[in-house]
Amino acid sequence: MNAARITLGDAWKLYSRKSAKKPVLQALSVAQKNDLPITLEQIEIHWLAGGDPIKIMNILANNSGNKQITFQILSTIDLAGQDIEQAIVACTKTYTVDIKDFKINSFILDYQANYKLGLFSVFSENDSTTIEQKIKKKLSSFASTWDSNDPINTQVFLQSNILTMEYWERVLNVQLIDQNLQVKI
Repeated sequence: MNAARITLGDAWKLYSRKSAKKPVLQALSVAQKNDLPITLEQIEIHWLAGGDPIKIMNILANNSGNKQITFQILSTIDLAGQDIEQAIVACTKTYTVDIKDFKINSFILDYQANYKLGLFSVFSENDSTTIEQKIKKKLSSFASTWDSNDPINTQVFLQSNILTMEYWERVLNVQLIDQNLQVKI
């Protein structure tokens, strides 16, 4: 049925659990046609939880080259009631934060960073304004404890200890692509 290949045992299990429904079998068919490593049980569980397994399988098939897009992540987004396509489009765009003339003690800082959102960005507020505010707060906190008068030393310290890739991924929950920092007197 629906070109899905299942065993007699699997058919009996689906029938006995009353989940031998068209969406489950169609999703399994899409997974099998595209050689997706998704099991019948995973599809069935997602459907029983109220998700749309056909939508998940089609998105996985269309984005098979993107290792960031997995069945588990798409299932989570789908079951949370968020728009999966919107999340995928958002994670392919590059965003920019541009902070000009930010005062840190006796220095003026210009900072520009390019980043991408992850798929889980649909669960948090990660617009450029929010990220910029978080960075300014971090820099203000840094400024309250920094007492060096050397702009080069300040710039190196900021890049290697404050505005790190780890900070971007763990605190801001986004992927840093590149950044440019200039500290002036």
